[in-house]
Amino acid sequence: MHEKTDIRTPIQPANWNYLRTENPAIRKKIDNVFERYTENDNLVGRALIKDITSKDLAEGVIATIVWGYPKGRYPGGRGFNPMLDQIDEIIEILMIGRERSGSIDATELCYRFSRVSGIGISTYSKMLYFAEVETKEGLCLIYDQMIMRAISVSMEPELEPLQVRLGSNYLSSKGGAPAYRTYPPLLQEATYGLFLDAAGRMARRKGMHPADVEQELFLDAPRGRIAEKNGK
Repeated sequence: MHEKTDIRTPIQPANWNYLRTENPAIRKKIDNVFERYTENDNLVGRALIKDITSKDLAEGVIATIVWGYPKGRYPGGRGFNPMLDQIDEIIEILMIGRERSGSIDATELCYRFSRVSGIGISTYSKMLYFAEVETKEGLCLIYDQMIMRAISVSMEPELEPLQVRLGSNYLSSKGGAPAYRTYPPLLQEATYGLFLDAAGRMARRKGMHPADVEQELFLDAPRGRIAEKNGK
């Protein structure tokens, strides 16, 4: 079954002018990604990133972060130059995931990525998804704070055990907009496999692709501000 949802979002190349690398090959790959995006009027959907990733993993990683972080930086302002310095390590993990597709545990992938500094599961789950890695638990999907927030209020039966494990992250609605805390990274990593399994079962029941389940959760997630980070 193919994915049906492919929402195209705008990319602002100027937000990425700060990217620097001493590696001319990686510099060329950055240029290649933005050339592909320009060809698509800087409106980028998942199908385009999957196409880029299928042809070149390094370009796929770059395409993923540009799509995933349209402001050009992590929340808080940290940039992606340190990640570029570790792109070989990231590609190695993605290649292992592909080579052992269907037989590797989500926990092992999380462990391998935990050894790459400055990159969390909200980011590397995007890379795993676009690289089309499959774990024992199911197809790799994006698993970020918005997906977890959606799970915390979902009525879907497959998500109930995961919902209990996560608990609520709602804090209050003081000042108008609802406020939420972020789930701790260790809990996010520990529940990734549970999410992949639940999303797969939910997809089979609904006759959907698992990625469409994930996108549906993202679109249904309650919107609001982050008031506490990592449970602190």
